Amino acid sequence: MLQKIKKVIKASKLLRKLIIPLIDKRYRYHFKVIKLLNKSLYLKLLNGSTVKFYPKGQIAFGIFTKQFEKQEIDSFQRIIKPGMTIVDAGANIGLYSLIASQLIGSKGRVFSFEPSKETFQRLTDNIKLNGFNNITPFNNGLGDKPNEKLILRQDIGNEDAERYLFPNNKSPDVKLENMNTIQTEEEVIIDTLDNCLKNLNIPKINFLKIDTEGYEYYILKGAKTILQNSPEIIIFMECTELGTSRASTTQKEVFTILKDHDLNIFYWDILKRDWFDYEAGVYKAGEIWACKNKNQLT
Repeated sequence: MLQKIKKVIKASKLLRKLIIPLIDKRYRYHFKVIKLLNKSLYLKLLNGSTVKFYPKGQIAFGIFTKQFEKQEIDSFQRIIKPGMTIVDAGANIGLYSLIASQLIGSKGRVFSFEPSKETFQRLTDNIKLNGFNNITPFNNGLGDKPNEKLILRQDIGNEDAERYLFPNNKSPDVKLENMNTIQTEEEVIIDTLDNCLKNLNIPKINFLKIDTEGYEYYILKGAKTILQNSPEIIIFMECTELGTSRASTTQKEVFTILKDHDLNIFYWDILKRDWFDYEAGVYKAGEIWACKNKNQLT
């Protein structure tokens, strides 16, 4: 078996780039076991979940070379509690959904939304791989209009990230770095979070994670009722000026919706090891947390 693994690694330059960092303990913060099967990577999270990654995807490469979202995962694991109801908008292959699944236990629920058909299949594969029954996946995206059809675009050379939507299928006015390198276009179904949760008889949620490459404004617009009904909600999202410009919105517009629901916006300062108020246009990092009270994040 060991010889077979060595042979696979030797045959692939990309896999060698991915495997080498495993030798360094700095890159083993969240993962403790690796298995190679048919050139796919199976990693076991420290909480016991197994995740199947794809060597050509940026998530897999980022995990091994840059400690993919280390601080975000650290904070996420501290905040999620047993019994929580969680929405994962832009679930991708399910990394955060799988982590949440074990933290919330049998009385909690995770609702995972992923519009891409291929990525959704990978998400469901990872759920089945772990035998989790408290994750409900949906093959649709979230926005501000129910039952809308939009085009999901994906950049070249990136199997599992950087897919993005344009409102009304119109490209933004600004010129983006990757606009000339579109690999695929896929028609996907979009619904509002309010509509989805109403159909599920879910009146409120505890946690909303959004990673939709710029579509945050529209998701929040379509979640007015659930935000009103969830006064203790914590929201974690990636929200940058570049990302929001793809969807012809701004970071400030996203923040306005959050503040309209009496939510304060924070970021984690990795050097000072504390939470600070986030002001649009001042702090440039994209990861933000929103809730009523900073104590909810500790």
